[in-house]
Amino acid sequence: TARDANQLEVKTWMSVGQPNGEVYTLHYYDGYLYVGGSFTGITGLLTTPNIARYHVATGVWSALADGRPAAILTILNVGTDIYAATATIVYKWNGSAWSTVGTASAGSIITSATNGTDLYIGGTTTLVINTVTISSGVAKWDGAAWTTVGTTANSTVYALLWWNSVFYRGTNGSNPFRKYNGSAWVDVI
Repeated sequence: TARDANQLEVKTWMSVGQPNGEVYTLHYYDGYLYVGGSFTGITGLLTTPNIARYHVATGVWSALADGRPAAILTILNVGTDIYAATATIVYKWNGSAWSTVGTASAGSIITSATNGTDLYIGGTTTLVINTVTISSGVAKWDGAAWTTVGTTANSTVYALLWWNSVFYRGTNGSNPFRKYNGSAWVDVI
């Protein structure tokens, strides 16, 4: 808050639109707020399954083609591409169309992160994406292929973060907070 001419400025929450279901993830990129979850549209404004975007400057909602057929759990951008993942599929939005970059035939996708050039997803202890077994619970997509990151996680990965060139993960295991040293997940402290 700030004072100007004896007036008090107060910031408040305001409605910009109401998804008609649950919201699981938000991501801001290039002037747009991307909203993902389990919904069929923005009430009274737009019909779009599970993903939509809101242009912050104009206040206009828009669909991303035909949306996605299942609940969106995580959204982020890598370069100019938007990636959105359900529990079993990783999609890429190139600005005009969706494509599938990964399908999990075993396990579930829960979270994602980026180092600015690659996409990382986290999920259940063993994921199988496009026939690649991800035994660490963390997978990397370099734009061409999926690979596992580190050694066996022995727990579900719920959170991923790249910060100051260090890759962190949060799990439900005996060592819930670890970082990647280039070959294995190690204790943070």
